[in-house]
Amino acid sequence: VRLDAGVLAGQALIRLARWNEAETRLRAVADEAEAQGDDYRLALAFNNLGMRLLYLRRLDEAVAWFTRVLSMSEFEETSVYGLSLNNAGACYARLGQFERAIEMQLRAVALHEKRAAASPYEQALGELGTTYLLMDDLGRAVPYLIKALAIAEQAGLNADAALWASNLAAAHVHNNEWDEAQRFNDEARRLITGNTARAMFSSLHAADIAAGRQQNTEAARLYREILAAPAAEAAVRWAAHDGLALIAQRAGDKRTVAAELDAALKILEGTRSTLTRTDD
Repeated sequence: VRLDAGVLAGQALIRLARWNEAETRLRAVADEAEAQGDDYRLALAFNNLGMRLLYLRRLDEAVAWFTRVLSMSEFEETSVYGLSLNNAGACYARLGQFERAIEMQLRAVALHEKRAAASPYEQALGELGTTYLLMDDLGRAVPYLIKALAIAEQAGLNADAALWASNLAAAHVHNNEWDEAQRFNDEARRLITGNTARAMFSSLHAADIAAGRQQNTEAARLYREILAAPAAEAAVRWAAHDGLALIAQRAGDKRTVAAELDAALKILEGTRSTLTRTDD
C-alpha cells in the first residue's frame, strides 16, 4: 500500500509541476520496490519518472524510462505496459522516428481496446492520431482523433478531450478548412481549464485560422501575444515566428520575413541542442 501511495503521490506532484519533489518521491518508490522484488510497482515508478520528463519535453531522456518498462516482458498484458508503449511512441513521434512510434502506438491501442478502460484507450487513440498528424497523413489522423475525442468527452475527461479537439483543429488548418478548424478550436477552448501551455496551442490555431482567412492584422496580433507569453513552449514560438513571416511575405516585407524565419530557426536549433542521444 505504501508503494502504491508513493506512485500516486508522484503523479500528483507531476500534475502540480513540482518536478523535483516528484522525482525524489518516485525514485524512492523505485528503490524500495526493487529492494522488495516488486517488479510491478517498479514498472509503475519507471513509467511515472518518464512521464515527468515527457511533461518537461525532455523526450530523449523520457524514452529511457519507458524502455525499462518495455523490457519487462512479463507485464505485456498489463495497463502499465500499454501506457509505456503509448508514452514511448509519443516521444519517438516528436523526435521524428515515426515508424518506431506507429509500431508502439498500434500495440498500445490494441492492448487498451481489449482492456476497455476509457482513459488509457482514448489516450492511445489520440496519440496515434497525433503521430499521423505529425506525419501529415491526415486521412489516418482524423478518424483516430475523432474517436479519441468522443470517448474522452463521454467519460468526462475534459483535459484529454481538449487536446484531441485542438489537434483536430490543427488538422483542418493544415487542409485550409477554416470553418471546421474554428469549430474544433472553439471546442478545445471550451474544455481547457487552467492549462496555460495547452491554451497557447489554441491561440496558435486561432492565429493560423485568422491568417488563412486573410485577416492579417488579427493574426499578427495573436502571434505576437503568443511570443510575449511566458508559458509558450518552443514548438508554439517557432510556429508563431513562421506565421509572422507568412504575413510579412504577403506584404512584400522581405527584411521581416528573413528576421522572423531566423528567429524560428534559432529556437529550433536551441531545442535540438538539448538532445543528449546522437540518434535523436
